[in-house]
Amino acid sequence: MKKDEYINTVLEQVRCKAVHEPLKAELASHIDEQAEAFIAVGLPEENAEEEAVKTMGDPVEAGVGLDSAHRPSFPLAVFLPSLILLFTGIIARHLGEGFFAFPPAYNIFINSDIPNAIICIAAASLFYFADYTILVRKPKTAYAAFTLLLAVIVIWNVGRANIANVSGTEWVTIAFRNTLSGHFAFYGSALLVPLMCGFVFSMRGKNFKWFVLSCFVLVVPPALISLYAPCLSGAILVGIAALAIMTIAVKDDYFKVNKTTAYLFMYIPASLAAIGLTVVKILRNIRYNGSTADWEQNMIREIISEATLFGSSRVISTSLTEANNSHILTAIIAQFGLFAGITVAVILVLLPLIMLIISSRIQNRFGKLTAFSIGIVFLFMSVAFIASNLGYTTAMESFVTAPFMSNGIFNAVTSGALVGIFASVYRRKDLMPERKINTNRKANA
Repeated sequence: MKKDEYINTVLEQVRCKAVHEPLKAELASHIDEQAEAFIAVGLPEENAEEEAVKTMGDPVEAGVGLDSAHRPSFPLAVFLPSLILLFTGIIARHLGEGFFAFPPAYNIFINSDIPNAIICIAAASLFYFADYTILVRKPKTAYAAFTLLLAVIVIWNVGRANIANVSGTEWVTIAFRNTLSGHFAFYGSALLVPLMCGFVFSMRGKNFKWFVLSCFVLVVPPALISLYAPCLSGAILVGIAALAIMTIAVKDDYFKVNKTTAYLFMYIPASLAAIGLTVVKILRNIRYNGSTADWEQNMIREIISEATLFGSSRVISTSLTEANNSHILTAIIAQFGLFAGITVAVILVLLPLIMLIISSRIQNRFGKLTAFSIGIVFLFMSVAFIASNLGYTTAMESFVTAPFMSNGIFNAVTSGALVGIFASVYRRKDLMPERKINTNRKANA
């Protein structure tokens, strides 16, 4: 049997058309390597290819095995908690009794809950069926274009706000959360993370100079955009995601660098930045002691401390900011009890942890990098959101909403798109661009 005939027979058994081209190239390469091995030990060239094909085994059997290995997968363990969170938010707002800015007789259509849910599911479906490897086709161009677009949008919206006399640490206490610049900065930073993975993947094989450049490009431009918005949490998210991505890149030998030197280069500045942010927060608390933000944190803590296991809290307030969005967990605890709040918090943390566990088992290096970074994004959002709803940070400092559960078009699109990209990686977790065909037959050269 000739090489082309063998390969076509194998591919006829594989139903996933997306993998035909890479499988065809890898099968041809393997047959050619076997043929060269036979030629090296004296087999005539005209017979080498035919003998090499024989070592591949029965083409129908091989094709059936490859079809089984390349059947698209669906990450039910990720989609199920995502849907639970999505509908938990809708139900909580619908059943609200007017407390915490829940409008009486909350209408899930008029208040955009159902339209946003549809948009979220549509975004997840779109990216699930799309080929995530498009992120590595023009990675540098895509990353630069999205970053530039984000900068233009944020700068334009900040200009529209016309807010003056904001400098130093004062911006932390000012209520920017409803400005479009803040929304674009945070959610834009979250959507930028998969593009970061494509950029780093394209730098494989580079030396330390390019490693340093990659760290700079991944952190500085998007962080500056977030700080200009201003959106402190967007800058923190970018820093954490970039640190995770570059750590995996160094661990998996993307760069030709000394690993110890690379880790020190990343983690020393990251530690100093964390210390600096802590100092800024302490100074802010000293300077603005008794501010609205501190009063709100104290109110949240009082609500939590007075909450019952089931049913409404004895402390009810209508003064929390965006209780149907950024403080919806506090509202759930106050209206439905600690058990309901703890259950929601567990699901919020469980979702990204499942993502991180799944990503660690993905064989494809780029898929693993992308899936892990998305898990980091959801973990940051969940932890920061829970901290804000327990009174440990202000909504302004965290600037995050709960994935899927909070209301708003930005949250719906971002949550749906990211979980869709994760699912796209999962359904192709053993495939391109770096998959190798394993065979248990070798040439007896």
